[in-house]
Amino acid sequence: MLGHLVGVLDRVAALGRGEDPFTVTESHAPDNGWSDAWTASARRAADAWRDDAVLEQPMALPWIQGNGAEVLTSYFSELTVHTWDLAVATGQQPDWDDTVVTAALAARDLLPAENRRALFEEISAAMGLDEVAIPFAERVPVPDDASAIDRLVAWNGRDPSR
Repeated sequence: MLGHLVGVLDRVAALGRGEDPFTVTESHAPDNGWSDAWTASARRAADAWRDDAVLEQPMALPWIQGNGAEVLTSYFSELTVHTWDLAVATGQQPDWDDTVVTAALAARDLLPAENRRALFEEISAAMGLDEVAIPFAERVPVPDDASAIDRLVAWNGRDPSR
């Protein structure tokens, strides 16, 4: 998971520099090197997006087309969900900032609530992939008054009651 998260930041950096984010592979680091790898990758991403004009540039990924801000939101949501994944896996209970999590919720419109397998089959075929990667399961129902983090992870196919 750590390699994936660092790789996501490297894809964010590539996108901000106008490069193909799909040329980025997952990162590898020694067990005691993940913090440094994360910091370096975060610095590259921040540098690539430092100019506000990047937020207005048209960009496209197989699942979204829009300006840089809209595309960046999809990665922001992914990083937030994976932070939750790590917290659950390690028994942590972060004090989630609702402003941050609500911003990540803005990416909900990128995924349909149902039939996600069909969407990812289409994306995988368009990318020439033999295998269908389904990174997000079907939406998990939660009450309307659920916390922002519970709504976000449920939308992305995780059961927040775990």
